[in-house]
Amino acid sequence: MGDSSISTAPRSFPFLRCSYCLSSAAAQRLHSNELDESLKGTLPVVTAEKFAESISTVEVSAADAGRTAVNWRHGLQVWCGFGSSRATARPQLAETMERLYKLPFEKFERWSPCGTAADVAEFLQPYVHVGCREFNLIAVADSDRETIEGVAEVRRLLRIERR
Repeated sequence: MGDSSISTAPRSFPFLRCSYCLSSAAAQRLHSNELDESLKGTLPVVTAEKFAESISTVEVSAADAGRTAVNWRHGLQVWCGFGSSRATARPQLAETMERLYKLPFEKFERWSPCGTAADVAEFLQPYVHVGCREFNLIAVADSDRETIEGVAEVRRLLRIERR
C-alpha cells in the first residue's frame, strides 16, 4: 500500500485536534495551559476559514502564556467514505456514522467527504491551504484494502498539492 501507514499517535504528541471544534474562548483557555492527552475532537464541524481563525487563536494564546518554542502541527479529524463515486461511498459512511452517533447523517454530511480519493482530497485541500498539516481520517469503504488504498491516495494527492 505504498507510503501509507496505520498507527496510533505517541503519547507524547500534543494532540491539538480538539481545538477546532471549540469556541474561540474555549480554545484560548485550553491552550494557555498544558494539554490533556486524552482530549480529542471527533467531528470537524468547522469551515477552513474558521479553522484558520482557530489556528491564530491557539498560537496567540499559547504565545501569551509563554509557550513560544512550539513546532505546530495543526491537525483535523475527518470522517470520510471511499468508493467509485459519491453515490456508492455515501451509504456505508452514512450507516456507520448514524449507528455510532445515533443522529441522521445529514447532520454530518457537509463535513464528511465521500467518493473517490480525489473527491476526498479536494474537500481537504482548503484546510491544507490555511495550515492543517495532519489529518486523522476515519475512513470507511467496502473493504479494508479499499480503505487503505483510498487513504494512501489522498495522502499522495495532498502531498502533490503542497509542493
